[in-house]
Amino acid sequence: MVARERSSYLPSMRVTIHDYVDPALLMVERMYRKRKKGCRAMGYEIKERNR
Repeated sequence: MVARERSSYLPSMRVTIHDYVDPALLMVERMYRKRKKGCRAMGYEIKERNR
């Protein structure tokens, strides 16, 4: 979904993507870590709030 958002906006526009995770579910937590790694690789800035 991030790649789709990335390609649909001009490079000069700022896009904010909110990703909500339930850390109590181990599988969901792992999927989040993989998404976060992929987003960083695409050049996105990751800001996390305290969990």
